[in-house]
Amino acid sequence: MAGDTYQWLYVWEGCVQVYKDALDGVRGAVVAVGVEVTGAGNLDDVVYYYADGKPNRYAQVKYAADASTAVGEEYLFKQSADGGPSILQKITSSWQALTRNGDQVQLALLTNRSPDPADVLLKGRDARTGLLRPRADQQGPRFRAGTGAGPLGRPRRAR
Repeated sequence: MAGDTYQWLYVWEGCVQVYKDALDGVRGAVVAVGVEVTGAGNLDDVVYYYADGKPNRYAQVKYAADASTAVGEEYLFKQSADGGPSILQKITSSWQALTRNGDQVQLALLTNRSPDPADVLLKGRDARTGLLRPRADQQGPRFRAGTGAGPLGRPRRAR
């Protein structure tokens, strides 16, 4: 499998969601799925459109040919091979552009990489939904992942 094929699996999943929502008569249903959508920045790989016609859910798809790097702080903050912004910086920049008019959006990083078992925040990810929330919200200000400390409790380096 290659990265493009992996991306199309998520597009297919979105199409199934459109069909299921239509069958179930879901209010605020997903009605269309976009691929490589112009204007979505680095969150353009798979975009879900809802009944109001607006895109609301944006996803970046990252495929890995091996399991050498897990998703965690190091992976998310590492600069690109050419010294450019990290994955998280690119997602943040895209989020800022997509929400500049006050729109609410959902963001997803879809990958076949395993979560880093040492990453405090990712360990709390809901296995059913893949979401960091609501568990991350429930931890409070003393939770290591919310204090600016890295996965081992050490302060994060400025990036």
